[in-house]
Amino acid sequence: MTSPRPASGAQCFAVSPSVVFRQMDDGAVLLDLESGVYFGLDEVGTRVWMLLMEQKTPDAVCEAMLAEFDVEPGVVADDVRRLVGELQQNGLLRPE
Repeated sequence: MTSPRPASGAQCFAVSPSVVFRQMDDGAVLLDLESGVYFGLDEVGTRVWMLLMEQKTPDAVCEAMLAEFDVEPGVVADDVRRLVGELQQNGLLRPE
């Protein structure tokens, strides 16, 4: 099995149809009903997920995160792309 290509900042992503999302007090849980993959998100990861569900690109997510949080642009970009890559690798997101 080949690993997915690294996420492009301008690429749109869609949630895989078999994924169930449940928000909790301190984050969220994602479950892929087909594979049984369970993925936990902290509060920031949950915000990234919510923005991606609005069919935003990683670049647009970074812009929204910069407006909401006091963090360096490079840190946000690295963190968002890393999370998108992990979600994609685990089959929770797919490129559109």
